[in-house]
Amino acid sequence: MKFDDTLRRAMNGEIEAMQEVAYAYLTGQDIEQNIVESERWYEKLVALEDDVAAMEYAEFLYNGDGFEKNPSKAIEIIESIATKGVPMAQERLAQIYCSSERCDFKRAVQWRKLAVNQGYPDAILNMAIMYRLGDGVEKNYEKSMELLKSIANFFPRAYYEMAQIYIEKECYEIAVDYLQKDSDEACSQYQLGRVFMGDHGIERDMDKAVYWLERATKQNAVRPMVMLGCCYQDNTYGIANGERALYWFNRAIEAGDYSCYSNIGNMYASGLVLGKDIDKAVSYWTKAAECGCVDAQEYLSSIYRKADIVPENPQLAFYWANIAADNGSVQAQIDVAYDYFEGYGTAKDIYAGIEKMSTYANGGNTTAMVKLGCLYRDGHYVEQDIDSAIYWYKLAETQGDAEAINCLGQIYCKYLMKPEQGFEYYLKAARMGLSLAQINVAMCYKNGQGVKTDIKEQEKWLLKAAENDDDSAYVYLGIMYNEIEDYDGAQYWYMRAVKKCNTYAMCRLALLYKEGRTRNITEDNARNLLLRAETMGESWATKILEKLFNNID
Repeated sequence: MKFDDTLRRAMNGEIEAMQEVAYAYLTGQDIEQNIVESERWYEKLVALEDDVAAMEYAEFLYNGDGFEKNPSKAIEIIESIATKGVPMAQERLAQIYCSSERCDFKRAVQWRKLAVNQGYPDAILNMAIMYRLGDGVEKNYEKSMELLKSIANFFPRAYYEMAQIYIEKECYEIAVDYLQKDSDEACSQYQLGRVFMGDHGIERDMDKAVYWLERATKQNAVRPMVMLGCCYQDNTYGIANGERALYWFNRAIEAGDYSCYSNIGNMYASGLVLGKDIDKAVSYWTKAAECGCVDAQEYLSSIYRKADIVPENPQLAFYWANIAADNGSVQAQIDVAYDYFEGYGTAKDIYAGIEKMSTYANGGNTTAMVKLGCLYRDGHYVEQDIDSAIYWYKLAETQGDAEAINCLGQIYCKYLMKPEQGFEYYLKAARMGLSLAQINVAMCYKNGQGVKTDIKEQEKWLLKAAENDDDSAYVYLGIMYNEIEDYDGAQYWYMRAVKKCNTYAMCRLALLYKEGRTRNITEDNARNLLLRAETMGESWATKILEKLFNNID
């Protein structure tokens, strides 16, 4: 037998034969599969410092292909090769440390730069991408371009990456030139299609867009198939065609993108290019969900809750939320916990809800961490426990969650009576751009809570919140200007809030009228504002109406 001869040569120390034996035992090729024997031969090759076989073995261990998954051992093997100066191993370590499982950009940069210094093209390309994105290094287009130009003549993918720089700079015509230099690659063909769709500053030319996207599909690239389906699924791009959309979405499904079942469902739901058929729509959404598409699972759960597309079905809503939650959907995880709290689609079970929420939070769901903090802070579904609230908020703080940091400010100000610490938390969250925290900082400056009163700082932080289009900030600005008797300013900000349907602002504006502090607002305007606020559920509007317009004191 061929294997017997190979085994004999391997036992005599022939490296190539040892590699073949190790791989044959792993895969069951020409011999019965034997993982233990495969591992024994690979370990021999590692001991003999056969870098090629050692890298192959490490990849199997890292991914759990054949052998039991063992990333730590894999990294140890790759690092032993990398320290000898082998650029392939250095770049592989960089890739591992860039991955979401490791996420250590500092180490990634250290190893990648070693490979770059040896002229390893993959490392040069990926280092250029890091400079473009600012991952692990300071964003620097010039350094990125310099690296890409050094390999472009023999590594065409570099032209694609150069084009990405110019797309980010919104220099689309230059980007097109670079993409056309790499026009044999599917990724560049796809990007050219996207550019000519008119989404990137170039005049829309759907003939060119379809041409480039279809060229990319000839290399079995899935994304262009999906994009072609999207071009035809409605009239956004002026070429609506239900049959063509179905063709390309089905091609993408055949290639493994089952999310396109959802696109087909959407077409049947809208009725724009196919006959409207909600049953078919639900059937396709369900196919997508059954194929593991988390967005479809989450969407099915939502429509069975809202009852605007299909009749409400709490059991199916819970069923799909549970599956989406197990697949990592943040919103579905929250929904499942609250379903247990409320007994929606399942038996009411507060303990199960807390247990689920805690499991999701410990698994990294920062929304669940914040929700748990709020439940313990407010004593909702559980006994109030400020220490537990702080624990969950601080856990979310380690993930950089601004809402949790703002909640810590509230805890220290209102529950622990430590306003100085509370203010620092508010300020931290405010600097992260959270408008609610910016308003809280402003209120601290107004009331002297944890900091000296300062109306200029109050105004500064309210204006920052207003930049975030927060109607609450508009109202607070209106109140501030009202208090300093700048009634034109007050009216301006109240009007901004009214345009956002803020009922409190409607009432405040009506009161300004009563006090004779407004311009161009008649009694009818004021009454109509209050009536509008009242119909929107604002009880204060009812009281003002009675007092101002019915002479009730």
